[in-house]
Amino acid sequence: MYHRHENTAAGFFLRQKIVKKDLFMKECEKKRSELLHQIYSLAYWMTGSSKKTDDLVCRTYEKADENTSKTQLLRMFREVYYQHFRLNDISADPFSHPSEFLRTFSRQQDMDSRFSVLLFEICDLNHRTISIIIGKPLSTVRELLSAGRKALLSCFPGSLAMICMEPVLL
Repeated sequence: MYHRHENTAAGFFLRQKIVKKDLFMKECEKKRSELLHQIYSLAYWMTGSSKKTDDLVCRTYEKADENTSKTQLLRMFREVYYQHFRLNDISADPFSHPSEFLRTFSRQQDMDSRFSVLLFEICDLNHRTISIIIGKPLSTVRELLSAGRKALLSCFPGSLAMICMEPVLL
């Protein structure tokens, strides 16, 4: 079928607009796919279980809609993780049940430390964005990243950890 603007300047610009829209749509789809992969990777590193990972990712995406930003989605993931592992139940009175309060608080700090390192490494986020996601001050994020990296290195055999900690001279 012949379109009357097919060989005109208007037809050319219309085709260019369609091509740009297709490229934009493909780029958006690529970003969504990358984000899903990042969240799945975060969940697996946090849980160590495929079943728990699937559950966390599904629960996170159930809370999201098409207008949810990456930062909001990662914040939702953290909330879902806290709910799933009952880390948000810090309602115990620190004076009447100090050991339970400290145990829950310690688990929260450990989780936030690991989560901060993973956000930095897997999602390539800066300290300020991580601060927004976990709801902690920037200085706390820096401390969590430092502690999390040290904890990660302690999992490796001694010689490998020492190599990773030594500065590289060029």
